[in-house]
Amino acid sequence: MRNYALFMAITVFGAAAETVEAAVVFEQNAGGDVFITNGLFALGINGRGSFGTDAGPDSGIENYSLGKSLVGKQPRLGLNDRAPLSGDHFLPGGEFESWSFGEINNGGTSANTKDKSFTGQDNALSVSGNSTKVNAVFSCLSDDGKLALQVDHEVADGAEFIIMTITIENRDSANVKPYYARMYDPDQDKDRGGGYNTRNTVAMQGPLGDTLVTAIGEISGGTAGYYAPGANACASFVDSPRFSPLYYESFENDCQPYPEGTTVTDDKPIGIAMEFNTLAPGESHTRELYLYLVDDIAKVQPTATAAPTAAPTAAPTAAPTAAPTAAPTAAPTAAPWVRESGCCREKQGDQSHHATAVTKVMQMSSQRKAIVACEKLCSSSEEPCTAYEVHKVGKKRSKRFKCEVHTATIDSTSRRTKSCKKAVCVFAEFLD
Repeated sequence: MRNYALFMAITVFGAAAETVEAAVVFEQNAGGDVFITNGLFALGINGRGSFGTDAGPDSGIENYSLGKSLVGKQPRLGLNDRAPLSGDHFLPGGEFESWSFGEINNGGTSANTKDKSFTGQDNALSVSGNSTKVNAVFSCLSDDGKLALQVDHEVADGAEFIIMTITIENRDSANVKPYYARMYDPDQDKDRGGGYNTRNTVAMQGPLGDTLVTAIGEISGGTAGYYAPGANACASFVDSPRFSPLYYESFENDCQPYPEGTTVTDDKPIGIAMEFNTLAPGESHTRELYLYLVDDIAKVQPTATAAPTAAPTAAPTAAPTAAPTAAPTAAPTAAPWVRESGCCREKQGDQSHHATAVTKVMQMSSQRKAIVACEKLCSSSEEPCTAYEVHKVGKKRSKRFKCEVHTATIDSTSRRTKSCKKAVCVFAEFLD
């Protein structure tokens, strides 16, 4: 192991280390394991793509406050930060961390640190980096070869989280509706009785909005959290059978029993599942999953969701050169969507465009969920959607919201009326 004052080095599969400028220096060669750190936390990934490693690090690791645990009589790094009393988020106790993916309600391919299992094919793990971030990329095929998975674990300098960019590609000849899930048993603190209870909370629950599930150490306050931006994801505390990956069936089966606000204080696992778009043969779809590892729940600050959600991407294939054709008139290029308080308006003439808007009144538990549902209507609009607006209708305690989907030009908002002061408008800025 080599240490540098201004460098981080990562070694994988016994290859020569890559040196990357970073705030904290750490290099580890442990066979097929990858160790990545930015000084705030470290992440150990084994060759099967689950967290927690097979080989033990060299002596001297204690100097880095990265945490360690005795598993199989070997000190190993797991996913950790400096907060937990045990020095690690999951390896001291049940050593259970897992991932799974496959067709919804049809089992799946998985990996599990608990029993070192992996049920897929052609797994590979690589690492690369630059002066500001490091990326460990895991890939494999499903057990039947019909789906391809890639998970890019990114750790950036100064970040409090790992971003997992997850891509699933359909290699079958029929359409597939896939999912991706992770589940693990958080064990931040060991109490006097030898227990590893954590306070697990569904802070945001899908499937209509973002999803966030957290686990807080009862003694240290060390916190882990899974956050999935966008709709069609959900949090779960399913624990049967014990220490089993989450093979996602449906929101109703796996997540509905744990509504938003559910808190369980116990030695139990937390899980999160994400549905992907229906994929035609050759298509792929990418989603992001954030893993927070912090010493205080207040540092869990979910990233804002981009809108609308992107459609599936066809896998690149070689094609014959097309004959020249007349190019269509270029449409305006959409810049990032803008979210502002107020009712949607076109600045020129202060036009509301109510006459051309498609409206729908919906029953939702919160404005946040109504906004997500309205965004989905915008995304599925037959005509190009330029904006959508959400505001509450009815009395103060009403849970009814009106969604307006616009196709006319919207470039500003108005807050002149009482209802508009509480409305939200999301519109696209167009660049000619």
